Amino acid sequence: MALPLSTMLMRLIRTRAQPGKWPEFEHDFLSHAPDLKHVPGLRARWILHDLDDREAGFLVALWDCEADAVTFEHAVDNNRLLAQPLPGEFEFHLGEVCSAWVASP
Repeated sequence: MALPLSTMLMRLIRTRAQPGKWPEFEHDFLSHAPDLKHVPGLRARWILHDLDDREAGFLVALWDCEADAVTFEHAVDNNRLLAQPLPGEFEFHLGEVCSAWVASP
């Protein structure tokens, strides 16, 4: 089933934790995350653990617009959450969602 989409953006952040620190990062990220229910423009957010590199993963967020994504990323609390236990290895990507497919139930 194809979904009709207005312009939406997906932010993908690939990151790598220090050896043995991914579980700590994931726990801290989830337990200290700000209340996301009222973040302007944020539709969904996921943490994906890389199966090929167990110290790495992806932070994925679905946004209404680039301005909202950038404003959130520059927030002090969000930057603090991304600081440790990671060594600063981040790849930021922002892409426009052009199509989507959802499996029927």
